[in-house]
Order: sequence, then structure tokens, then C-alpha cells
Amino acid sequence: MLIFNKNNMKTIKIFTSITCPNCPPAKAMGEKLKEAGQNVQMMSINEADGLAEAQLFGIMAVPAIVVADENDQEVISWKVGLPSMEEVIEKAK
Repeated sequence: MLIFNKNNMKTIKIFTSITCPNCPPAKAMGEKLKEAGQNVQMMSINEADGLAEAQLFGIMAVPAIVVADENDQEVISWKVGLPSMEEVIEKAK
């Protein structure tokens, strides 16, 4: 298992939908990232808060992943296709 320094850690926001056929792998990645000690927020666009957050980050389709800094500003995002878990971890450092 990978262990990470939680100081100044960025937040990984994973946007999904309950009807999305491509979202289960993103949800599974989110769980693995949590287990690895990453700060992960699972955001469902089926809920008002998740939809509002998706609009703030310009999410037009799911699944999507956004890495945000401590000021909730986007550092990098994947809005089409899923990156590897290693790539997400590297960008969240």
C-alpha cells in the first residue's frame, strides 16, 4: 500500500452519475485512492451539491476527475476518459 504525506494535500474530486455506464471504474478508483490515503470527494451530479460543483469546474460529462488545491482551485482535470491511478496521485502531490 502507498502512503502519502497529508500536509498541503490536494483534493481529488470524482464526478459521477447514478445512470452513467462508464462511472463504476471511476468510483472504484476513488475508493482505492481513499484507501491509499488521498483526500477524495465523490461528487454525484444527481445531487444538487454535486451538480453545482460540476458546474463550477466546467464538467459537462461524467465520469470526470478534478484535482483542486487548498483554495479549491483546479490544478488539473480529466474531463474525457479516465487517467491511471498513478497519474492522479502524481498530480495530487
